Amino acid sequence: MKKIIAELKKRGFKQEAAQIEKILANIYSLLNFKGTDKEIVYLKKWLDSLRLSYGKAPKGLKEVFKDLQFLQRQFDVAKDFNIQVNTGNIKAVLSRWTKDTIDKIQNSLSDKEQIDLNLKNAIYINNSLLNATKFKELAQQLDTFLNTLKGFHKKALKKPLKIRFVKKATLKSKAQYKSNKDEIYIRPDYIKFNDNYGSFSYILVHELGHRYLKLFGKGLKNINFNYPKWFTTRYSETQTMSDEEPFAELFALSNWSSKYKEYKEKIDKFIKVLK
Repeated sequence: MKKIIAELKKRGFKQEAAQIEKILANIYSLLNFKGTDKEIVYLKKWLDSLRLSYGKAPKGLKEVFKDLQFLQRQFDVAKDFNIQVNTGNIKAVLSRWTKDTIDKIQNSLSDKEQIDLNLKNAIYINNSLLNATKFKELAQQLDTFLNTLKGFHKKALKKPLKIRFVKKATLKSKAQYKSNKDEIYIRPDYIKFNDNYGSFSYILVHELGHRYLKLFGKGLKNINFNYPKWFTTRYSETQTMSDEEPFAELFALSNWSSKYKEYKEKIDKFIKVLK
């Protein structure tokens, strides 16, 4: 973890390095655990961010891994029996640890480096396995792409937009708009920018179409986009709970309108409606 911080500072990412240092300082404070409600909440949050369900301890961390599983069980028992967490048991474990112990845990078991980047067009959140440097690099590339959007396409970035980088196990598709959270989840391993149909760029704009409907759809209620006259690609005819796919497809197609001439009439009509 210290190496990551040093590397970030070396590359000029001082804000991101400061964020990690703050996280570490909070974790280090648990070494003086007194059993306050605030400490208990933070400890639980930290344990939840570690890979403790894998079952196998990293090399050289067998005893520490057992300690972590023991701490996790204190919270599980408290929840199962609706009782207070045994702070005495927690204190006994933490009193054996040092800052070096925590550094080893973070380096080997940390599931993510939770760093939020507030860039020009969106807020980027890292819940993937990317290190901080690669995360920032890809977030900046994404923001550069979003900066190319104009008109009603750019309007879909308002409020502001939140884009969450997630792990492969979290998401099967390249990107997906989570309406209940008002966030777009993306798989960083799919990030590649081109205007081909079904590319990451295309799907990202398609998902922005879903967000546009959530934010500004009230003004479009008199138009039924889930109707053959608005169908374009095969995917636009997909039946979903929201019936939004025809709109989302046109939202994406219209961003590259000159490329999809076979849908020109419908795209032109769509652009006229949204302008």
